[in-house]
Amino acid sequence: MIRGTRRSDDIRGGGGNDRLFGLGGDDDLFGGNGNDILVGGAGNDDLFGNNGNDVLRGGSGNDDLRGGAGRDTLIGGLGRDTFVLESNGNDIIRDFQDGVDELGIGGRLEFNDLVFRQQGNNTLVLANGSRVATMLGVDATSITRADLD
Repeated sequence: MIRGTRRSDDIRGGGGNDRLFGLGGDDDLFGGNGNDILVGGAGNDDLFGNNGNDVLRGGSGNDDLRGGAGRDTLIGGLGRDTFVLESNGNDIIRDFQDGVDELGIGGRLEFNDLVFRQQGNNTLVLANGSRVATMLGVDATSITRADLD
């Protein structure tokens, strides 16, 4: 486990299954290659899962969450958070709030590449026929270009 301080920190995990905690300040957390847990805490944090099946929890503040490759779980917490969609991921977005949070697009994706499809209470996000995310409790018809960062 690696803990930050009340100040702004740059914390990097290694090749194993790491647990990174930013605590206070505007932190940058980088998971590495394992199945990592990243918790930003207070502040406007940037969380990068990298490879593996990671859990990213922003906390309070306006956080950017980028899962990377793998099946990641993204939880923004309080504040205006940005969940970055990437073609090499298959992420679960747990607390997207339409009109508050935003979607970012990573890699070579563009908004026109995305298809939002309702499945029960959730929205599947597809790009070029592959699932890149599942947005839990979100109505697919509510997602528009205005939701992009």
